[in-house]
Amino acid sequence: MTLKISSRLVEGVIILDLSGRITLGEGSVVLRDFIKKVVAEGNRKIVLNVADVTYIDSSGIMELVRAFTAPRKQGGHLNLLSPTKKVHELLQITKLYTLFDVYSDESRAVESLNVRELHCCCPVCGSASGPPVLEGLWIEWPPQACRNARCEATFAVASSRTEGQPVVKTVRIQTYKDEYFELLCAPPFTLKVVGRLDLFSSPALRKVWQILPLPRFVAFDLSGATEVDEEGRNALLALLDSQEKDARVTVSLEGLGSDGVGMFPGGPPFHQSKASALASLGDVSAAPLLRVRVLSE
Repeated sequence: MTLKISSRLVEGVIILDLSGRITLGEGSVVLRDFIKKVVAEGNRKIVLNVADVTYIDSSGIMELVRAFTAPRKQGGHLNLLSPTKKVHELLQITKLYTLFDVYSDESRAVESLNVRELHCCCPVCGSASGPPVLEGLWIEWPPQACRNARCEATFAVASSRTEGQPVVKTVRIQTYKDEYFELLCAPPFTLKVVGRLDLFSSPALRKVWQILPLPRFVAFDLSGATEVDEEGRNALLALLDSQEKDARVTVSLEGLGSDGVGMFPGGPPFHQSKASALASLGDVSAAPLLRVRVLSE
Protein backbone atom coordinates (compact mmCIF):
# COMPACT_ATOMS: atom_id res chain seq x y z
CA MET A 1 0.00 0.00 0.00
CA THR A 2 1.42 3.37 -1.04
CA LEU A 3 2.05 5.78 1.83
CA LYS A 4 -0.62 8.45 2.13
CA ILE A 5 -0.34 11.55 4.28
CA SER A 6 -3.00 14.03 5.30
CA SER A 7 -2.54 17.06 7.55
CA ARG A 8 -4.69 18.94 10.01
CA LEU A 9 -4.11 21.78 12.45
CA VAL A 10 -4.99 21.34 16.11
CA GLU A 11 -4.33 24.18 18.57
CA GLY A 12 -1.41 25.49 16.53
CA VAL A 13 0.14 22.04 16.10
CA ILE A 14 0.16 20.35 12.70
CA ILE A 15 -0.76 16.67 12.81
CA LEU A 16 0.31 14.44 9.96
CA ASP A 17 -1.79 11.29 9.63
CA LEU A 18 0.18 8.54 7.88
CA SER A 19 -1.38 5.48 6.29
CA GLY A 20 0.40 2.62 4.51
CA ARG A 21 4.03 1.52 4.30
CA ILE A 22 7.21 3.55 4.82
CA THR A 23 9.72 1.62 2.75
CA LEU A 24 12.62 2.14 0.38
CA GLY A 25 11.45 3.99 -2.70
CA GLU A 26 8.15 5.81 -2.98
CA GLY A 27 7.11 5.56 0.67
CA SER A 28 10.32 7.11 1.99
CA VAL A 29 10.31 9.82 -0.67
CA VAL A 30 6.69 10.76 0.05
CA LEU A 31 7.41 11.21 3.76
CA ARG A 32 10.66 13.10 3.14
CA ASP A 33 9.05 15.54 0.69
CA PHE A 34 6.00 16.11 2.88
CA ILE A 35 8.06 16.87 5.99
CA LYS A 36 10.30 19.18 3.98
CA LYS A 37 7.26 21.08 2.71
CA VAL A 38 5.66 21.34 6.16
CA VAL A 39 8.84 22.71 7.78
CA ALA A 40 9.47 25.11 4.88
CA GLU A 41 6.00 26.56 5.49
CA GLY A 42 7.09 27.51 9.00
CA ASN A 43 5.55 24.65 10.99
CA ARG A 44 7.80 23.80 13.93
CA LYS A 45 5.31 21.89 16.11
CA ILE A 46 4.56 18.55 14.45
CA VAL A 47 2.84 15.35 15.53
CA LEU A 48 3.44 12.32 13.33
CA ASN A 49 0.48 9.96 13.68
CA VAL A 50 1.67 6.49 12.64
CA ALA A 51 -1.32 4.51 13.95
CA ASP A 52 -2.18 3.34 10.41
CA VAL A 53 1.37 2.61 9.29
CA THR A 54 1.44 -1.10 8.55
CA TYR A 55 5.13 -1.64 7.88
CA ILE A 56 8.45 0.20 8.13
CA ASP A 57 11.76 -1.08 6.73
CA SER A 58 15.26 0.22 7.52
CA SER A 59 14.90 2.98 4.94
CA GLY A 60 11.64 4.02 6.55
CA ILE A 61 13.29 4.16 9.96
CA MET A 62 15.89 6.54 8.57
CA GLU A 63 13.11 8.73 7.18
CA LEU A 64 11.54 8.87 10.63
CA VAL A 65 14.88 10.08 11.99
CA ARG A 66 15.09 12.71 9.24
CA ALA A 67 11.53 13.76 10.00
CA PHE A 68 12.50 14.18 13.66
CA THR A 69 15.58 16.29 12.97
CA ALA A 70 14.01 18.59 10.31
CA PRO A 71 11.98 20.78 12.72
CA ARG A 72 14.79 20.60 15.30
CA LYS A 73 17.02 22.52 12.92
CA GLN A 74 14.46 25.32 13.10
CA GLY A 75 14.09 25.20 16.87
CA GLY A 76 10.97 23.01 16.73
CA HIS A 77 9.99 19.51 17.73
CA LEU A 78 8.23 16.40 16.43
CA ASN A 79 6.22 13.94 18.53
CA LEU A 80 5.37 10.40 17.48
CA LEU A 81 1.78 9.34 18.00
CA SER A 82 0.28 5.86 18.37
CA PRO A 83 2.88 3.51 16.83
CA THR A 84 1.60 -0.03 16.30
CA LYS A 85 3.10 -2.88 18.28
CA LYS A 86 5.33 -3.85 15.34
CA VAL A 87 6.58 -0.29 14.83
CA HIS A 88 7.08 0.07 18.58
CA GLU A 89 9.20 -3.09 18.66
CA LEU A 90 11.21 -1.95 15.64
CA LEU A 91 12.03 1.35 17.34
CA GLN A 92 13.22 -0.56 20.40
CA ILE A 93 15.33 -2.98 18.37
CA THR A 94 17.02 -0.12 16.52
CA LYS A 95 17.48 1.74 19.83
CA LEU A 96 15.65 4.76 18.41
CA TYR A 97 12.76 4.63 20.86
CA THR A 98 14.52 7.02 23.25
CA LEU A 99 15.04 9.51 20.41
CA PHE A 100 11.33 10.17 19.99
CA ASP A 101 8.74 11.49 22.40
CA VAL A 102 6.03 8.86 21.91
CA TYR A 103 2.38 9.40 22.87
CA SER A 104 -0.71 7.23 22.71
CA ASP A 105 -3.08 10.14 23.31
CA GLU A 106 -3.37 12.91 20.71
CA SER A 107 -4.40 15.63 23.13
CA ARG A 108 -1.31 15.01 25.28
CA ALA A 109 0.95 14.97 22.22
CA VAL A 110 -0.44 18.36 21.20
CA GLU A 111 -0.37 19.81 24.71
CA SER A 112 3.32 18.94 25.14
CA LEU A 113 4.18 21.14 22.15
CA ASN A 114 2.22 24.19 23.25
CA VAL A 115 4.99 25.71 25.33
CA ARG A 116 6.67 29.11 25.31
CA GLU A 117 9.05 30.13 22.56
CA LEU A 118 12.49 31.31 23.61
CA HIS A 119 14.49 33.88 21.68
CA CYS A 120 18.24 34.25 21.97
CA CYS A 121 19.44 37.87 22.18
CA CYS A 122 22.00 39.06 19.65
CA PRO A 123 25.41 39.41 21.36
CA VAL A 124 26.14 42.49 19.23
CA CYS A 125 23.03 44.67 19.65
CA GLY A 126 20.85 42.78 22.16
CA SER A 127 17.86 42.41 19.82
CA ALA A 128 15.87 39.18 19.58
CA SER A 129 17.22 36.71 17.06
CA GLY A 130 15.68 33.75 15.28
CA PRO A 131 14.67 31.11 14.85
CA PRO A 132 13.33 30.68 18.40
CA VAL A 133 13.26 27.35 20.20
CA LEU A 134 10.53 25.61 22.18
CA GLU A 135 11.11 25.75 25.91
CA GLY A 136 12.10 22.45 27.45
CA LEU A 137 11.98 20.47 24.19
CA TRP A 138 15.17 21.48 22.44
CA ILE A 139 18.68 20.10 22.64
CA GLU A 140 20.59 22.93 21.04
CA TRP A 141 19.93 26.24 19.34
CA PRO A 142 19.91 26.29 15.54
CA PRO A 143 22.13 28.93 13.84
CA GLN A 144 20.87 32.37 14.86
CA ALA A 145 20.33 35.59 12.89
CA CYS A 146 19.70 38.97 14.48
CA ARG A 147 16.30 40.39 13.51
CA ASN A 148 17.49 43.99 13.79
CA ALA A 149 17.85 45.24 10.20
CA ARG A 150 20.60 47.62 11.31
CA CYS A 151 22.66 44.77 12.77
CA GLU A 152 21.92 41.46 11.01
CA ALA A 153 24.74 39.68 12.83
CA THR A 154 24.70 35.89 12.71
CA PHE A 155 25.94 33.71 15.53
CA ALA A 156 25.94 30.25 17.05
CA VAL A 157 25.51 29.26 20.69
CA ALA A 158 26.33 26.09 22.60
CA SER A 159 23.81 23.57 23.89
CA SER A 160 20.70 25.10 25.40
CA ARG A 161 20.91 22.77 28.36
CA THR A 162 24.03 24.42 29.75
CA GLU A 163 23.53 26.13 33.07
CA GLY A 164 22.74 29.82 32.99
CA GLN A 165 22.72 31.88 29.82
CA PRO A 166 23.74 30.20 26.55
CA VAL A 167 27.42 30.40 25.63
CA VAL A 168 28.31 31.97 22.28
CA LYS A 169 30.51 29.89 19.96
CA THR A 170 30.88 32.21 16.96
CA VAL A 171 29.73 35.66 15.86
CA ARG A 172 29.87 36.94 12.30
CA ILE A 173 29.35 40.52 11.08
CA GLN A 174 29.06 41.04 7.36
CA THR A 175 31.14 43.88 5.93
CA TYR A 176 30.93 43.46 2.15
CA LYS A 177 29.38 40.73 0.02
CA ASP A 178 31.18 37.49 0.93
CA GLU A 179 33.38 39.45 3.39
CA TYR A 180 33.02 39.53 7.16
CA PHE A 181 34.63 39.69 10.58
CA GLU A 182 34.23 36.50 12.57
CA LEU A 183 34.74 36.01 16.28
CA LEU A 184 35.67 32.47 17.36
CA CYS A 185 34.92 32.14 21.06
CA ALA A 186 37.19 29.27 22.09
CA PRO A 187 39.96 30.41 24.48
CA PRO A 188 41.47 32.68 23.44
CA PHE A 189 38.91 34.65 21.46
CA THR A 190 40.07 34.92 17.85
CA LEU A 191 38.85 37.79 15.69
CA LYS A 192 39.34 36.82 12.06
CA VAL A 193 39.22 39.37 9.25
CA VAL A 194 37.95 37.90 5.99
CA GLY A 195 38.12 40.42 3.15
CA ARG A 196 38.91 44.11 3.40
CA LEU A 197 39.92 46.01 6.53
CA ASP A 198 39.29 49.58 5.46
CA LEU A 199 37.37 52.78 6.19
CA PHE A 200 33.97 51.18 5.58
CA SER A 201 34.53 47.85 7.33
CA SER A 202 36.45 49.14 10.35
CA PRO A 203 33.31 50.15 12.36
CA ALA A 204 32.41 46.46 12.45
CA LEU A 205 35.81 45.82 14.03
CA ARG A 206 34.84 47.98 17.00
CA LYS A 207 31.43 46.29 17.25
CA VAL A 208 33.11 42.92 17.70
CA TRP A 209 35.66 44.38 20.11
CA GLN A 210 32.94 45.84 22.33
CA ILE A 211 31.17 42.50 22.87
CA LEU A 212 34.31 40.76 24.14
CA PRO A 213 33.94 39.93 27.85
CA LEU A 214 36.41 41.56 30.22
CA PRO A 215 39.28 41.04 30.65
CA ARG A 216 39.80 40.66 26.91
CA PHE A 217 41.91 37.71 25.80
CA VAL A 218 41.93 38.03 22.02
CA ALA A 219 44.06 37.25 18.99
CA PHE A 220 43.50 39.21 15.77
CA ASP A 221 43.95 36.96 12.74
CA LEU A 222 44.66 38.86 9.51
CA SER A 223 45.39 35.78 7.39
CA GLY A 224 42.09 36.23 5.54
CA ALA A 225 42.51 39.95 4.92
CA THR A 226 42.60 40.76 1.21
CA GLU A 227 43.32 44.46 1.66
CA VAL A 228 44.30 46.73 4.56
CA ASP A 229 44.22 50.50 4.04
CA GLU A 230 45.40 53.27 6.32
CA GLU A 231 41.98 53.79 7.96
CA GLY A 232 41.62 50.09 8.66
CA ARG A 233 45.09 49.89 10.17
CA ASN A 234 44.42 52.97 12.33
CA ALA A 235 41.17 51.45 13.58
CA LEU A 236 43.00 48.33 14.72
CA LEU A 237 45.78 50.34 16.35
CA ALA A 238 43.18 52.46 18.18
CA LEU A 239 41.61 49.33 19.66
CA LEU A 240 44.98 48.08 20.82
CA ASP A 241 45.70 51.44 22.45
CA SER A 242 42.34 51.36 24.27
CA GLN A 243 42.79 47.94 25.85
CA GLU A 244 42.52 47.68 29.60
CA LYS A 245 45.60 46.90 31.71
CA ASP A 246 44.73 43.28 32.41
CA ALA A 247 43.86 42.47 28.77
CA ARG A 248 45.95 40.12 26.66
CA VAL A 249 45.87 41.04 22.98
CA THR A 250 47.96 39.86 20.06
CA VAL A 251 47.92 40.21 16.27
CA SER A 252 48.98 37.60 13.73
CA LEU A 253 50.25 39.03 10.44
CA GLU A 254 50.68 35.57 8.92
CA GLY A 255 49.24 35.45 5.41
CA LEU A 256 49.50 39.18 4.73
CA GLY A 257 51.59 40.31 1.79
CA SER A 258 54.76 42.30 2.39
CA ASP A 259 52.92 45.57 1.79
CA GLY A 260 50.34 44.69 4.43
CA VAL A 261 52.93 43.58 6.96
CA GLY A 262 54.86 46.79 6.40
CA MET A 263 51.89 48.88 7.51
CA PHE A 264 52.17 47.65 11.09
CA PRO A 265 54.85 48.26 13.74
CA GLY A 266 57.47 45.58 14.27
CA GLY A 267 57.48 43.56 17.45
CA PRO A 268 54.77 42.64 19.96
CA PRO A 269 51.81 42.62 19.95
CA PHE A 270 52.40 42.04 16.22
CA HIS A 271 53.74 38.64 15.20
CA GLN A 272 54.74 37.08 11.89
CA SER A 273 53.05 33.76 12.63
CA LYS A 274 49.86 32.56 14.31
CA ALA A 275 51.84 30.21 16.51
CA SER A 276 54.00 32.96 18.02
CA ALA A 277 50.98 35.26 18.36
CA LEU A 278 49.04 32.67 20.34
CA ALA A 279 52.08 31.71 22.39
CA SER A 280 52.49 35.34 23.45
CA LEU A 281 49.12 35.20 25.23
CA GLY A 282 50.32 32.57 27.67
CA ASP A 283 47.77 30.62 29.72
CA VAL A 284 44.27 31.62 28.57
CA SER A 285 42.33 28.98 30.52
CA ALA A 286 40.86 31.72 32.72
CA ALA A 287 39.41 33.58 29.72
CA PRO A 288 35.76 34.50 30.45
CA LEU A 289 32.89 33.10 28.41
CA LEU A 290 30.66 35.20 26.17
CA ARG A 291 27.05 34.60 27.18
CA VAL A 292 23.76 35.96 25.87
CA ARG A 293 20.33 36.56 27.38
CA VAL A 294 17.23 34.58 26.48
CA LEU A 295 13.77 36.13 26.06
CA SER A 296 10.49 34.22 26.35
CA GLU A 297 7.12 34.87 24.78
